[in-house]
Parts: sequence; structure tokens; C-alpha cells
Amino acid sequence: TVDKIDKRQKASHTLQDYPIFETDATTRITWVNKSFTRMMGVGPEELMEFGYRGFIHLEDKERIVEELLSSMQDGRDFRATFRLVNAASLTMCCIIEAIALKDSNGHFSGYYGVLTKVEDEKCGSRPMAFD
Repeated sequence: TVDKIDKRQKASHTLQDYPIFETDATTRITWVNKSFTRMMGVGPEELMEFGYRGFIHLEDKERIVEELLSSMQDGRDFRATFRLVNAASLTMCCIIEAIALKDSNGHFSGYYGVLTKVEDEKCGSRPMAFD
């Protein structure tokens, strides 16, 4: 709806220095901002669809994907702490906060979210190199 688009535009301007993304109803990424691509060290085309999953640390990937799919099926917001590994093999502890979007019928239609880099201790263990 127009109201949701206006809220997203306002959030984008307020959070422009944060990595922001949007997905469709199947959690395929459909849009990322420049901060997201800078953080990951790749162009947006490498993150689209399910490309983002290749940047989730191997030890966190199964848990994060399961939690994401569970949230998607329930149509609820998604929040998690996990490690990402960018194109330069730098491991980062991040918090993802994504708002569940709804279509005009109230059905889940995707996520609009932000990544925040946090201190390594928040991930529960020291980040390791990506294999």
C-alpha cells in the first residue's frame, strides 16, 4: 500500500548508512541499498534471489535459514544474531531485524529489514574464517 511505501522511504532516508534489504514472500532478496553491497563487498546482483545465503557463516547457516523459514511461514517479523562473511573473507557478527510485510489481504508478502554489525561477543563465540 501507499502508506507502507511511504514508511519504507522514510526509513530508508533515516537509516541510509545501514544495510537495508527487501525480500519477496519466498525470502528471495529483491532489493538492497548501497550500504548493503559495500558491507558485503559485492554488487547487488550477487545478493539477489537467494545469493545472500552464500554469505552466512557455515556454522550459522542451517539455524538461520530454519528460523527465517519458520518466521516466513508464520508471517511474523524476523530477528536473529549470526555471522556473515563478506567477499574479502571478513567475518562479521550481525543482527538482522526484518519487518514482515503484508499484502492488501493481510497475507505475508516479504520482509523489509536492516543489518547491524555488532561486537563479536554477541554471536556467542569468536568468529572463525569462512571455509
